[in-house]
Parts: sequence; structure tokens; C-alpha cells
Amino acid sequence: MVTNPVFSFLITTRNRWSDLQFTLQQLLPLLQREDVECLIIDDGSNDGTTAFVKAQFPQVQIFTNPEPQGYIYNRNFLLHTAKAPYLISLDDDAHFVLPQPLEIIQHHFEKYARCGLIACRVFWGKTLPSTLQTDALPHNGFGFVGCGHVWRKTAWESIPDYPEHYGFYGEEEFASMALLQKRWEMHYVPDLLVHHRVEVRQRKNDADYAYRQRKAFANSIRNYMTFYPYFRLPYTLAYCTVMQFFNKLKARDYVAFWATFRAIFSILGTLGVLFQSRYRLTKMQYIRMKKLPLNPIFWKPNP
Repeated sequence: MVTNPVFSFLITTRNRWSDLQFTLQQLLPLLQREDVECLIIDDGSNDGTTAFVKAQFPQVQIFTNPEPQGYIYNRNFLLHTAKAPYLISLDDDAHFVLPQPLEIIQHHFEKYARCGLIACRVFWGKTLPSTLQTDALPHNGFGFVGCGHVWRKTAWESIPDYPEHYGFYGEEEFASMALLQKRWEMHYVPDLLVHHRVEVRQRKNDADYAYRQRKAFANSIRNYMTFYPYFRLPYTLAYCTVMQFFNKLKARDYVAFWATFRAIFSILGTLGVLFQSRYRLTKMQYIRMKKLPLNPIFWKPNP
């Protein structure tokens, strides 16, 4: 066990040993460093994940939930448990590609004292493109994606935990607005390239696609009602709802269209609580947020 780590890798997994094994093999040169700890939480797997990790990667510290506790619970647990000042959050099917990511992380945080979170450049797909070059430069923006980002631990400790009742989707937007409220910045650093080995387009064929669509829209509405100033709420809620229906109909995505109806009904019972939120942005904070560019979630090479 590493006594005084500088970097903590944080990974949550469930019944995905083959993906996790590949990820750990790719990260192994980094995990063998004396300033690195790796914390994994096995969320009730029945494929032998915990035993395999202990046997093949003894340098990894693994926690095991006898019963699944959920993705966001696990992320909160790992973020609170990690000891390092820099917390690297990766999915079990994602790994760094370009060399020296840890040096880039440390240099960037030391250079920019108000940077609370680094959003990585993320390529989504089974196979990397032929070129990994990009003309993008680091910048201060808004938002990040869960499969590849880095926290400054003091920034994480200054905001509320991810809301566990979200299940998944929306927690990064929640944290982004909370960071902005505390005057932290979120920097997109394209030199940190993460390969997320997922084909996004295939998700429409998954059995839980409608459920995911419902959760994504419902949690977005919860975030607006939790953080947006009152003067912006009516317009934002109306516009987002209308555009959600319009876009799904235009794309003939009827599964997502009906999932939107279910999402609306799922949040009706929480409206009173959300309207009383203690996290609401001031008018100036809201204006500052809207001026920030959105940090890219998907990266594609220039044609």
C-alpha cells in the first residue's frame, strides 16, 4: 500500500473483468510507480473480479460490495477514500493513450491554482484512429465526462457529493455547477488522451436504452431546478422540454420520446424540494457559467 501517493486512480466495476483486466494492463507502468495508488470498487460482481484483481494486480487496493450499491455511491466512496491530492477517475473500459499523463496532470494543477478539475480528451470507439494529433489547446470551460477526468482533491472536498439518487447521468453536470459556485475552474487538457472503448451508437440497441434516456433527461431537469436562478427557470424548463420532444421525433427515436414523458412524471413528486434548493446560483454566477465554452465530451480527429 502506498503511504503518501500523489496520484490516485479510481475505478468502479461490476461483472466486466475482461474490460477491467485490459485497462489495468494498459495502466500497469503507471500503477507500479511509488507515487501512485489504485483503488477499485467491485460492485457485487459474480464473475470473480475481486479474486482476479488480487491475484494478478497485487498493487491494486480493491473494495468489494457484497450487494450492488450503484455507480454514484461507488464514485463518492472512492473519492472520499483516496489519499492523493490528484484523483484520476476512469471507467473500467478506459485508459490513457499518450505518454506521461501524470506529469501533465501535476504540471497543470501546479500552474493553475484555481483549476479544480481536468477534463480529458476522450476518444469513444473500439479502435483508435490513425492519427491522435489535435490542434486543440487547454482552456477553461464547463463540464466533464465521467469516463476520463481528474479532480483536485481539495476542490472535490469543497462541494456536495454526487447525488446518489440520480443513479447515473447528470452527476457530472451537478458537480460542474457546484464547482463554478465555489469559484473553481474546469480545464479541458487535450494532451491527456483517454481511449474509452465503447461504441456509443450501439447503445440504442441495448435493453436499458429507454431507462438511460429517462434518467438523463430527468436528472438534467433536476440540475436546472437545483442550480438555476429563479428568473431563468420557466424559460429553461419549457425550452428544454419542447426541444427534447422535437429532437426525438425528428430523429424518429420513439423509444426516447416516450422515455421523456416518463422522466417528467418521475420528477413531479420532487418539485417542492428542488425549488427550495440551497445551491442556487446567483445571477452573476449563472451569466459567468453561460459564457464558458462546453468542454468536449467526444473527440474525433480532423478529417
